[in-house]
Amino acid sequence: SAFTTIQAAITAAAAGDTVRVMPGTYTENLTIGKQLTIIGAGTGSSATTNTIISPASGTAVTVAASGVILDNLRVAGAGKTSGNNGVYFDSALSNITLRNLYITNHSYGIEIHNSAVVRGLTLPGVSAVGNTVGLRSATEGSANNVTVTSSAFDSNDYGWQIMANSAKTTNQNDFQNVSVTNTTFDNNQFKWMYAEKLHNATFTNISANGRGYGTTSPCGVNVNLKFGA
Repeated sequence: SAFTTIQAAITAAAAGDTVRVMPGTYTENLTIGKQLTIIGAGTGSSATTNTIISPASGTAVTVAASGVILDNLRVAGAGKTSGNNGVYFDSALSNITLRNLYITNHSYGIEIHNSAVVRGLTLPGVSAVGNTVGLRSATEGSANNVTVTSSAFDSNDYGWQIMANSAKTTNQNDFQNVSVTNTTFDNNQFKWMYAEKLHNATFTNISANGRGYGTTSPCGVNVNLKFGA
């Protein structure tokens, strides 16, 4: 069936369906509340040949179900104002794949918010570029088994920002089993990674060039584990 909006197609789809999105710019704030695969036409800046999700404000895509796959989409924000998120998690989820996404011009490109418990987050070929933070975990946000391959977290203020909760002594459980390979963290203004919680993490064949040029506490990487982490 054909729909005029992506959200209408999501609403009409049954769990397990694939929604294919034609080229164009879609001024929508999407919520995916069932297991779906969303496949676009491309990640480039031209709406003639690519699929661009570009909300007027707020979060572009809220993932609220397990087993969701987002593929071959450009997620372009309305600016780096607080509350403008690219892909947003805030519930208990598992087996999420973000594949071949270009996420830009948001406050947080990928946000694991305070109620999120994500078990199995796979990011092959993701570019989170030109945001305040490329990937962020909030103080209460939790992610386990995070796999990143052939991706880019470039030209943000922070490539990654992983925050901890000062009231907990087990923060190490909230961002663990992380594998990052063949990925760039280049030209981030302050840090390519700031982490207050991180456990069992490996970074292989990464680059972090041109980072830490801002005036506020600039450095390459700051692993500042605290509160039990």
